[in-house]
Amino acid sequence: MKWMVNERLAYLCPSSLALLLLLGASAVAQEAPKEPNWTEMLKKGLAGKESLDRRAAQQWLDTQVQQLLTGEDPKTVQALGSSLYTKLTGHYQSKDASREFRTGLAEIVAESFTRQYKPSADSAKPPHPLGAAMVLMMLRDFKQPSCLPGFKAALADPTPGPRLVAAEGIAGIREQLNDQEWAALVAELQKTAVKETSSVTLSRIYRALMVETANRADAVIPVLNGILDSRLASYEKELKRPAEADGELVAWLARRVEKMNNPAVRTGTLSRAARLLADSVDALANDPSDGEWQEPLERLIITVEPAVESLAKTIASNPNTALPKPSIRDALTTGGKARRKLMTDALGALIGTTGKPGALNQNPFNLPVGLDIQRTPRPATTSAPASGPAK
Repeated sequence: MKWMVNERLAYLCPSSLALLLLLGASAVAQEAPKEPNWTEMLKKGLAGKESLDRRAAQQWLDTQVQQLLTGEDPKTVQALGSSLYTKLTGHYQSKDASREFRTGLAEIVAESFTRQYKPSADSAKPPHPLGAAMVLMMLRDFKQPSCLPGFKAALADPTPGPRLVAAEGIAGIREQLNDQEWAALVAELQKTAVKETSSVTLSRIYRALMVETANRADAVIPVLNGILDSRLASYEKELKRPAEADGELVAWLARRVEKMNNPAVRTGTLSRAARLLADSVDALANDPSDGEWQEPLERLIITVEPAVESLAKTIASNPNTALPKPSIRDALTTGGKARRKLMTDALGALIGTTGKPGALNQNPFNLPVGLDIQRTPRPATTSAPASGPAK
């Protein structure tokens, strides 16, 4: 029999034989995994990591995720990602989907993403940020603890989009994490928040940390204070514009500590809130240019100043505690062309200036005049750079 096979092969010219072999190898290499029969899987589930159904689904999803992470054309990546997102979340949310199916699908997508996703900016070809974000959106909407490794990996992405969706995903599953998992995650979020350059992404990171469970909320306050301290120092040293998200954080902290019977924590929060207010006024008042960059700072001031006032009245145990009028936001909204000077004057009346103490330098607050801010001297004419990472 062997000689007959060889004899038949001999009738093929060498080039034909090579072509046949190449075509055969190519056909095998290009054969893409078939899409699973989702209708059947919805009922049967995807339990058992070694089951044939689950392995088939894993192979197909591996290919889909790979295409999203390695794609180059944004329109193609968006089209593929949108189609896959609609399909998988539709199956996940289907009334026919069993609990085992939902759990298994989340595990498969999370495992495929975590295995293939390499977020380092130094890699030869970092993952496409839109593709990564599209997969992370699926994991976010699954709200399963098995998705956590993917979220944690994406916190290190060099682009803000995947970091944002990862933070949203973490917020969606945090109540399902045990204390040990949560503590480790808080440390990761703290590291990311300190250097975050996107205010929108920073807002999502803060929201992931702003838990309402009493014991976790109390434990996370020192972490949030540490993040804010680092960012404030960066704004003052490098003359950066504060991020609007920092105002969201301060408002939350003020509300939380007002309920705590801890004078030191209350006073520390008041100091940080007033310091953020001072940094915002400094950036806005000392930049002579006008533009869209002003709006986030204006909203920040309008958010933070009421939080400062409310916390000061709580500390003083007096809702009628005298605070400067007009306020900074009065000067901002009604000061017209003179608003920069009027805002600076109102700030001085609140935190004090050299030789002239302000309201917060008096009892019962006793904050240092000017809050001991160590700001880099500002050149005669300059524009504050946008919010950036603390160093």
